[in-house]
Order: sequence, then C-alpha cells, then structure tokens
Amino acid sequence: MRPAHSLSQSAQPRRPAMPHVRIDWFPGRTTEQKRELAAVLTREICRIGRCEPDAVGIVFTDVEKESWSRGGKLFADD
Repeated sequence: MRPAHSLSQSAQPRRPAMPHVRIDWFPGRTTEQKRELAAVLTREICRIGRCEPDAVGIVFTDVEKESWSRGGKLFADD
C-alpha cells in the first residue's frame, strides 16, 4: 500500500519552482513606482531565467526605520 502523500504528488504535474523576489525597503514609494519595478523585474527574470511571467512572484514590504538596523544601530537613530 502506498502512502497517501505519494498518491497526491504523482497526480499533480511537475512544474519548475517559481522565482520569488522579496524587496524590503523604507516606506515612501508610490504604487506607480512599485508597478513599474514589478514589470521590469518580471520581464528580466523571465528573460534570464527562461520562465513565464505568471511564474514570477514579487512582494514589496515597507519597513519602518524603527524596525530596521545595520551595524547595531536603528536607521531611525540617524
């Protein structure tokens, strides 16, 4: 008897892993800037990585300066 997980894996077609990009930055970019960057990054990832645009995921995370540090010092302390 085969385990249940192997049945579900064999029933699904295999796909290459999707590229996923995460951009952490300080707040202040507009939706239009994010839209343009998403389009450019997706196009270039597909060109170089030879994948379809629907496979590319991009997450923009606005991080407050109080929540980000470098060298032991918060950016908010500058």
